[in-house]
Amino acid sequence: MKRKILNKGMAALLFLSVTASSSVLPVYAEEMSAVTENPVRETTLYRLYNLNSGEHFYTANSSERDHLYNLGWKYEGIGWYAPESSSVPVYRLYNSNAGDHHYTMKTAERDHLKSAGWKDEGICWYSDEQESIPLYRQYNPNARSGTHNYTTSIRERDFLIGSGWKDEGTAWYATAPGTSVSREEVYKSVYQPCVDHAREVLNQTFVSYEEDTGIGEITVTGGRAYYALEDLNGDGIPELAICNPYEIIVQLFTASAHKPVFVLYGFQRGGSQYTGPNEFVFHGSSGAVYNAAGRFHLNAPGKGYTWDEYCFTEPHNDNWGDISAYFNTTGSDKKAESIRVSMDEYRRINLYNFRPSVLNLKPLEDF
Repeated sequence: MKRKILNKGMAALLFLSVTASSSVLPVYAEEMSAVTENPVRETTLYRLYNLNSGEHFYTANSSERDHLYNLGWKYEGIGWYAPESSSVPVYRLYNSNAGDHHYTMKTAERDHLKSAGWKDEGICWYSDEQESIPLYRQYNPNARSGTHNYTTSIRERDFLIGSGWKDEGTAWYATAPGTSVSREEVYKSVYQPCVDHAREVLNQTFVSYEEDTGIGEITVTGGRAYYALEDLNGDGIPELAICNPYEIIVQLFTASAHKPVFVLYGFQRGGSQYTGPNEFVFHGSSGAVYNAAGRFHLNAPGKGYTWDEYCFTEPHNDNWGDISAYFNTTGSDKKAESIRVSMDEYRRINLYNFRPSVLNLKPLEDF
């Protein structure tokens, strides 16, 4: 796909008149290209994502885009616009061992990778000589494939750097940014394997793993599974909560280094609920005598959660007629690690009643 864009002077004047209503840069340019005397022709760069390898792929070839999409790659929209030609080519290389692509405008870097066994796939597009829009490059030192990410989005760049990626500066320049990838869409890609697994469990007649118990019980009761994709602890990373029809979280995931991290699971007689900014309540029961409840919060991505309060009941000295209550802030269900409290105190503490969910729940099939 090719389009014409305005020269910078005309574009600046028009930008002032449309900023308030435009959310994608610059939608108006194609419509107004007829009034400019010196149009710059552009090439559209498409962006795709491989859920299995973690690689983001960029191409100006719509046939290549469609082929990868049909193979199961996730289409992420327009990455940016590049000049149709310039004196600064960008080269594409391929590592057949890692299954990874690399892009660079530096001939020295290209030649180094070629000498290391990478296949030179030639010029893939061009950098803007006017250096209109920086194209930022980040490196993931923990990945074997998909080690580099390229984006015009400062927000995406800063997020990845905050997640452990290395900032490698400006890779080249675009004439204009494309359709920005929303945070929700980015994390839908991250969490897609978790949702696919949940769907597999929903279609089974039995549950293979304990952490899938809550999802399996949804099938038994004939209910629907729901999900929420929201930042639950204010760290800028949306968590994925999979819930049963009773708004109980049956699986909770966060992300670290752009990979899903399992946090906790629940089931009908023992589950958690999100009740506000980084606050969760838990209720568990294994009968009239053994009950537990608590309040906890999420830690940094990949670091689990911490109990703020935890209380439980069980018979005292094996006397089922004498129920004792215990309390701690460690999440332990051991008497030796807890203090014994009166039943009145237990009732005061145990106010973690489930309430209507504050999550924006949607049917899991809509993910």
